[in-house]
Amino acid sequence: MYLLKIVWAIPFVILIFLIAFIFAIIPVWIMRLMGLRKASDRFAYFAATLVCDCFLFLFGCRVHIDGDIHALREMCNSGKKVCIIANHTSMLDIPVVYGAMCIKCGFITKSEYKYVPILNLCCTSLYCVFINRNNPKKGIQSIKEGAALIKQGHPMLIFPEGSRSKDGKIHEFMHGSFRLATLSGSAVVPVVIKGARRALENRKGFFSGSDCYVKIGEFTETAGLDRFQSAAMIESVESYIKREYDSMKGEV
Repeated sequence: MYLLKIVWAIPFVILIFLIAFIFAIIPVWIMRLMGLRKASDRFAYFAATLVCDCFLFLFGCRVHIDGDIHALREMCNSGKKVCIIANHTSMLDIPVVYGAMCIKCGFITKSEYKYVPILNLCCTSLYCVFINRNNPKKGIQSIKEGAALIKQGHPMLIFPEGSRSKDGKIHEFMHGSFRLATLSGSAVVPVVIKGARRALENRKGFFSGSDCYVKIGEFTETAGLDRFQSAAMIESVESYIKREYDSMKGEV
């Protein structure tokens, strides 16, 4: 069990969360209560980048990025409507996006995290949306919430597999996840992540590290697409992520 190989890291993880709560989360919410929304957003993303970089360093996850990361950052920083679609094989995928990639975005995450102290405040500080995967009606409502945030200038990240892969393979995409993009008329950006799992869930030893590879695909605008064009776009993005994942170097 991988937890036995990272038991040494648990005190550090707890310490990082406590420091983030005191020096980042509390100031963010104070600024928002004072009406300083833009300043609080900048500080929240800055803190998220530092915290996630700490996690990547702690677990020895070395990230290599292929693709136009600068264009993606610029799109997210400028408040354009952006929906990032990525595969999900490790708990380090989020730190990779916030830390190594330095992307300012919210993300769709499972509703169970809503009840985890400190973590729930971290998520809401970053405009994350909690989704109940067992209740289709509530799930659709969460997607609509995310789409509304994109329209307001807050890019969103979603993992269309619905949950983290436990075997390192990419599972079938839930096509309803793409409504986050089509409802908001945003640009879809496919992102492929491979190797983060080796740094955590499949790590070889107590202090072993791993190389993680990230591939950023071509941006696709969804505004104005009809039903058939949307279906073709979904199929194209899913095929791209699976194909690139299989061809990329890096251990699962």
